[in-house]
Amino acid sequence: MAETKPASLARTFWLYGVGYLSILYLTSFLAVYTPIGRTLGVPMHIGFLYLKVGLVVAVCGYSAYRVIGRITEAGRIFEGNRLWVKAAVAVVTLATIYLLLVTPYLALDYGISYR
Repeated sequence: MAETKPASLARTFWLYGVGYLSILYLTSFLAVYTPIGRTLGVPMHIGFLYLKVGLVVAVCGYSAYRVIGRITEAGRIFEGNRLWVKAAVAVVTLATIYLLLVTPYLALDYGISYR
């Protein structure tokens, strides 16, 4: 059997922490703030927006949790300073919290509204 090489901390951080989560957050922003009702010509209730926001927050939160778990797992075999592991987890955590708080204001700045 082929033996698999464990992922390095740097590769895990850049691939999952930056790459995967960036694509996920951008896609989530587009999914939430795209007025599907106007696009399809069907009136949508405001509750549909709340449903989309709830689903996106749940998926992004769970994905961030999984990425932090992967970074922590890669940090267990990391032979360098443990401060790098804590810094990588802190960057992902702070980016997730920051985007959760700032995204509604970004939508307002771009003129996106359901009213």
